[in-house]
Parts: sequence; structure tokens; C-alpha cells
Amino acid sequence: MTIKHVKTIKHTFFVCLLSFSYLTVAAQQTDTLQTDKENPDPASTPPAFSRGIKNNKANKAEVNWRMRVYNSNQAGTSSETEIPKSRPLNNSDKIKVPKPYMPLQLTGNEISLLGRKVILNANGFPDKIQSFFTPDMRGMASTPTNIITEAVHFHIINSATHKDIKFRNLGITYKQTGPGIIKWSAVNTSDGLKMDIGASIFFDGFLSYTVKITAIQDVKLDDIKLHLPYSMQTAEYLVGLSNKGVNRPDTLKWKWDMDTKQDGAWIGIRNAGLQYSLLDDKYVRPLQNKSHLEEPRYLPSSWDNNGKGGMLITEKGTSMLSESYSGTREMKKGETLYYNFTLLITPMTMDQQLQWLDRFYRDGKL
Repeated sequence: MTIKHVKTIKHTFFVCLLSFSYLTVAAQQTDTLQTDKENPDPASTPPAFSRGIKNNKANKAEVNWRMRVYNSNQAGTSSETEIPKSRPLNNSDKIKVPKPYMPLQLTGNEISLLGRKVILNANGFPDKIQSFFTPDMRGMASTPTNIITEAVHFHIINSATHKDIKFRNLGITYKQTGPGIIKWSAVNTSDGLKMDIGASIFFDGFLSYTVKITAIQDVKLDDIKLHLPYSMQTAEYLVGLSNKGVNRPDTLKWKWDMDTKQDGAWIGIRNAGLQYSLLDDKYVRPLQNKSHLEEPRYLPSSWDNNGKGGMLITEKGTSMLSESYSGTREMKKGETLYYNFTLLITPMTMDQQLQWLDRFYRDGKL
């Protein structure tokens, strides 16, 4: 083989390589344009997860979309006024529900989603949370598994009487009822306090609650506590709150700590569970692809209350009670506190193939 032949072969190989690179870039641009054409608005990106490996642009759209939903909930009953007009969230038709999920269905105060059901109390909090997944995760049962034994509720204790403050609820107002997301608000009042609730649920079972407590007059409180009464049947495992292992201990005591990097836990079994996180109005979503060790610890001031707050998980009656408390405090007339929290009802799907096809993320927590 002559030198001339070698040069010809090298030249041909270089031309082929250059052509292949051009075709690859052109195909990616065509795919991006097609994606933009099909999903012109980030609100059309499926909430609660995105396909990070296949479409990085969809990841960014999901982050922006999710944060707008969270920020809109911060305003409680007037959340719609803070939504950017250029990208409205009240257009439920733009929120697509991907397979294998099913569209949300609202009947009265019952919200049905894939394998699960949430029944709301008149105060706006879940009265029942149920799972219809079978223990082997291969089908749906006709009889549901109750994840909680009674309604999710707050205890706000007056220092003068050492008794719970009684609230009058004004019922639920539904702000948005679409196949991918349902949003509602509720107002609960008492002589000294007012509680404004803004909430939403996504098709995959992720609930976001904004709880705004405003002092109508000066008041001293023994405590503000959130109770999640888990069923003993479903409270077999516990992940989080520095629990070593997976099995739930009989009693777990936890205090807010800069080093733990935690704000909640998951309690449940394979076919029925509930994960919760505690937030406030200053919550900032953690940056993507950044080590949590480099991030300053976020402490929700309302829940932490200068080190007075914490969590206690222990048996109470027929329930395994998760009590999130914040300790004694005083509120001046007009002062506002945010006791926000999120809930994730598990499992989210029976489709085991999804985990091998896509990479999922959820608010930096799962």
C-alpha cells in the first residue's frame, strides 16, 4: 500500500466522521425543536418528575414549574395573584398525565389517583389516606389499606388554659380541578388566631400544604403541633430522622440539627406509606448536582423555634403517632407564622420497568 493510498483512506475516514457528527447534531436540534413544539410551556412538563437523562431541557422546565407551584401556594387563598401571567398555572389542560398514572378524579371531597385515595376534612387536611395496592404489588385490592387512623391535624395549645384552641372551619374552596393537579384552600378561625390553608395534590400522590397562622390578638402558646397518626399495620418501617436501619423503633426522639440535613421521614410498608417534610415560607429548593455537605442547613424558623422544636414518634392508643412540635412561644397581634409541610403517598406506581428507563427526582428529596 502506497503513501498516497494511506492518505486517501485517512481523508475518507475523516469525511465520514465529520458527516456522522453533523447528522447527530442535526438530529438533536430537530428533537429539541419537536419537543418545544409539543411542549411550548414548562407547565406542560409532567409534575413531580421529569426524564433527566433523555431531556435536560425538560429538567429545567420541571424545576421552574415546581417552584412556581410552591411559591403560588405560599399566598394561601390569594395564590393566583402571584402566578406569572405569561405562564399561568390555572390551565389544567397543559398538565399532562403520563402512563402508567391515571388522571385525578374529584368526587365531593374525595380525590382518587393511581392505587390511592385522599378524603379531605372540612378543615382542608386529609381525613383519610388510603392505598389499594396489594401487598405483592401486582394488582389492586377492593378493600383499601388505611395509612392513617384519624385525620391529619394541628394542636395549638393556649398557655392561659393549657387546652387546644378550637377553630371554626369555613369549608373547602377548590381553586383548580384538573387531571394532573387539584388545588384547594380553606380558612379556619378562632377568637385569637386565624389559619389560612393553601394545598395541592399531583397525580403521583405528592401533596403540598401551606399553613399560614396569623394572630388576631396577642396570644401566648404552649405549643403548635402537627399530628400524623399512622396505622400500626402500615408503620413497620421508618427511613430518616437519623434512624439506624429500616425497622421502626418503638420510640424515636429527634431535634432540629444543622448537621443532620433532614426535615422529615418516611413511615410505611411496601404497599402503603407516607413521607413527610416540614418547611416554612423561607424554604429554598436545594441546588441540583451539589453536595448537601456544601450547602448551609435550612432550618424552618417556625418549626425549629430557636431550638425548642423537634419530633417524637411513639405508640399512642392504636396509632403510631408522629408528632412534630415547636414549643412555647408568643405571637403579637398581626404576626404571621408558616407551618408548611409536604406529604408523599407511597407507592407511586406498580410499573417496575420505569426505574430502568428513566431517572427521577422530586424536590431534591427522593
